[in-house]
Amino acid sequence: KIYWDYIYTTPAKELDYWKDTNRFPKALDYVKDGDKFIDIGCGVGIPSRLVKRMRKDCEVWGVDLSESVINKNKSEEPDIRFEQGCVGNLDNLPKNYFDVVFAGELIEHLDDPSVLFNDAHRILKKGGKLIVTTPQNDGVISPEHLWYFNKDDVEDMYFNAGFKNLEFVDLPDMEHILVFFTVGVKGGGVQCLKQ
Repeated sequence: KIYWDYIYTTPAKELDYWKDTNRFPKALDYVKDGDKFIDIGCGVGIPSRLVKRMRKDCEVWGVDLSESVINKNKSEEPDIRFEQGCVGNLDNLPKNYFDVVFAGELIEHLDDPSVLFNDAHRILKKGGKLIVTTPQNDGVISPEHLWYFNKDDVEDMYFNAGFKNLEFVDLPDMEHILVFFTVGVKGGGVQCLKQ
């Protein structure tokens, strides 16, 4: 928490870092007007802000461990519901409520990444989608990364939490080499689709 409070005291750097990513615009392909969308580990709220701007009829939420970034987000974006909270302790979020859960570059920082998948399964409606992005293998080395995942690791976390129809989406440019962009469905069929 102290680390992330420090990182988010310079949101301009955070915004610059993510400005050229294809991950956030790609997530929009899975969000329909009227959906209830939540970004877990929202940081400065880039995906939440993008969804609210591009899908105006969506109910948009953002959750982060850092109370300081949540307070800043609330003051800048009053139409988005920002809440302070951490993975594994999200009992205040409604069950079976959201259409889309997004968790970008989060699971590699968690002591137990599988907890995120269980939290998401609990708060998603049947048929709702969980979008997770994370570095592939050791393609992105960082001192705050606790885990490096291969494709089988990611599949196992989705399926063990009860997700179906897992899709690995190829991102444009070099991102498809560095990052997994995955989408799983709560309560879908049993076929696993891989791209």
